[in-house]
Amino acid sequence: MKTRLIATVLLTALILAVLAGAFAASLPALLAAAHAIHLTGVSAWGYAIVPDSAVVVSLVALLLLRNDKKAVALSLGTLGTFTLASLTLNEAHALGLFEQRHPALILVAGAVPVVAVLLASHQLMHCFRVLFPAVEAPRLPQPKRTPTKVDENEKPKAKKVDDNVTELRKRSLPELTEAARELKWKAEAQGQELTVSRLMKDLRVSHKRAKAVAEAIAA
Repeated sequence: MKTRLIATVLLTALILAVLAGAFAASLPALLAAAHAIHLTGVSAWGYAIVPDSAVVVSLVALLLLRNDKKAVALSLGTLGTFTLASLTLNEAHALGLFEQRHPALILVAGAVPVVAVLLASHQLMHCFRVLFPAVEAPRLPQPKRTPTKVDENEKPKAKKVDDNVTELRKRSLPELTEAARELKWKAEAQGQELTVSRLMKDLRVSHKRAKAVAEAIAA
């Protein structure tokens, strides 16, 4: 237990030393980027802290919010964005491009604060949402659905239709044949052919019975 504690302390100290050295090495490049977009004094120092600090904050957010997919996606996006921004600004400073005031480079440097505000505010929102869920607005109770009442006037109609179908099925073959002849006259008047499937539909009978009726009216 004691050995693990000592190892953790040493590892933490080494990581902090690496971070301090990296921040110190990156700081002149970021100050040059701040001066290139006409920032001085406190504003320039504040600008220089943003890109590399955002990378560290994103890594911490990934650790704390690792169980939330949206927060993880946002943290990864922030990590990639500011890693690329810091790398671009450091390489530009190493190549002496800030003295040339290249337009694309100035646009990248000028966009850093705005993008930082946007992504940092979203990360803060996700931190509150995941770590302090009670802060969220309470959900309103959903209204209970009342069963819709069936119109009483519709019930006899449905029963009447069922009765009509039952009556059609109870008809004898001669009665069905007579009804089929009327259907045939109507179909011929409309220039259509009276098929077995149409007899099944109009007379509400089975295929076998409709075929027998068709044979009867054809005879």
